[in-house]
Amino acid sequence: EDIQLCIKKVKSLPKDSRIIAEAHYQLGVAQGFHAKFDEAVGSLNSAISIIKERMKNIKEGAKKWPSKEEMTDITELEALVPEIEEKIAETIAEAHYQLGVAQGFHAKFDEAVGSLNSAISIIKERMKNIKEG
Repeated sequence: EDIQLCIKKVKSLPKDSRIIAEAHYQLGVAQGFHAKFDEAVGSLNSAISIIKERMKNIKEGAKKWPSKEEMTDITELEALVPEIEEKIAETIAEAHYQLGVAQGFHAKFDEAVGSLNSAISIIKERMKNIKEG
């Protein structure tokens, strides 16, 4: 609730503010901890959208050559996007895992296996990406 209130209060900042992106990221992490996986993914995607908008605005604002400060900002922002995408993948895998556990608890074993296999597939894909890149 505190983070959502923070987001409402920073509406006066530019829409591409890093502070707003950070608030959405923190909200997504908190929502994930509370098993609100759909909301978490939405908040994390909002953070990515804001970051991408900021990068676009910096690039458009720098007429010929971006300043050293702008280049540093762009580099930092570009590094954040894959980190947040990784958090989204983790959140989705956790959602599948939690669903599988719940289904198993309720003796819905075929559905549980499907959900757990989805979580495993996401984790395997992440591991493959880490090894490749």
